[in-house]
Amino acid sequence: RRNKKTRGNVEKSRNDWSAANSRDMGSVEKCRNDWSAANSTDMRSVNKQEVKSHLEKLLPKEAVYKKVSQLSGGMRQKVSIVRAMIADSEIVLMDEPFKGLDADNKLLVVEYIKSTLRGRTLIVVTHDREDADMLGAGICLLTKE
Repeated sequence: RRNKKTRGNVEKSRNDWSAANSRDMGSVEKCRNDWSAANSTDMRSVNKQEVKSHLEKLLPKEAVYKKVSQLSGGMRQKVSIVRAMIADSEIVLMDEPFKGLDADNKLLVVEYIKSTLRGRTLIVVTHDREDADMLGAGICLLTKE
């Protein structure tokens, strides 16, 4: 077995780190980590206050300082989306980003994504054509044929 520290995302999910102390971020899977949502300090060029500001756009204020494991599934999804959107990248890849969100929260998240995309390429994998339409995206259908 490999050392716990080198196992990557799965092992990190068991750690009690704060959300803002991750050295590598951006994947949707990391929303399951046991990190506090707003104590980020090492997100490339993003400072702690900027992380908090982004989280407050999608989460209730009282949720910002909770561990992600203490949040609902929808709130975890929002934390994951914030992590992906504030990452220093040219491409943002999201897999079913609106899963677990009700209609109102989906609209809130769509507007957040559009406002923070900053000209980057967004690739979204979804089974719901409405999701792509809401983002104003082009659609590429993949079939078994």
